[in-house]
Amino acid sequence: MTTAVPGNAVRILLVGGVSLLQPRSLPDLDASEAVEVVGRTGRVDSAIELLHHLGPDVVIVDIDDDGLPGFEACALLSRARQHCRVLAVSACAAGEPSAERALAAGAHGLLSRYSALDEVITGARAVNNGCLVLGSDLATGFVARLHGRSGRSVFEEFPTLTRREREILELLAQGLDNRSIARRLFLSDKTIRNHVSTVLGKLGAKSRVQAVVRARRAGMGLAAPTRQVG
Repeated sequence: MTTAVPGNAVRILLVGGVSLLQPRSLPDLDASEAVEVVGRTGRVDSAIELLHHLGPDVVIVDIDDDGLPGFEACALLSRARQHCRVLAVSACAAGEPSAERALAAGAHGLLSRYSALDEVITGARAVNNGCLVLGSDLATGFVARLHGRSGRSVFEEFPTLTRREREILELLAQGLDNRSIARRLFLSDKTIRNHVSTVLGKLGAKSRVQAVVRARRAGMGLAAPTRQVG
C-alpha cells in the first residue's frame, strides 16, 4: 500500500492516449494524495512545453502510442528538462527488449500498461528519488536476457575502471543513489559524486542510466531486487 506524504506529492505529467494506463487506474491516480497529475497530452512537442510550464517531477509516457515517436519520446523528454524523470509504460511482453531500449533512450524505468495502481504510484515515487524501476512482470525477462548475453568478465568489459570504480558501478547497477552508495562505502557524498562522474566519463555514458544499462549488459547489479531498487 502506498503511503501518502502530505505536502510532498510527486507531480506527474501523463503523455499518451487514453490507453496510457488501465482505464480504472486513471480516476484513482487523480484521487491519490501520493501523486498529483498536473497535466495530460498526446504529443511530445506539447509535452515539452508543459515540462517547462508546469514543472512536473515525473513524466509517464506511453511508448506504444501511435501518435508518439516510441523510444525517441523518452530521449526527447529526458533531455528537455534536466531534473525531470521519465517513466515509460508499455504493453510489451517480458521477453522483448523494450526495457533495455527504454532505459538506453533515457527512461528511468518501465512499467507494464497493466500495472496495478500501487505499482504505478510506487514506480513514480521511486524514479523521482533516483531509483531505476522495472515492473514486476518485466523484470524476469530482462534479467534472463542479461544472463544469456555476456560471457565476458567485468574486468574485460571495463578494463579502464579501478577496483573502486567497478565497485561503484556495481552499486549504480543495483539502483542505489549517490547518498546510499556513500553510506554503503563509508565515503562522503562529494567523493561518490566525483567517482560517478569519472565512471561515466570512462564509459562514454551521457547519463547514469546509460551507465547502468551497460553495467547490466555485463551482468552487474543482478544481486539487487530488479523491480525497484534504491
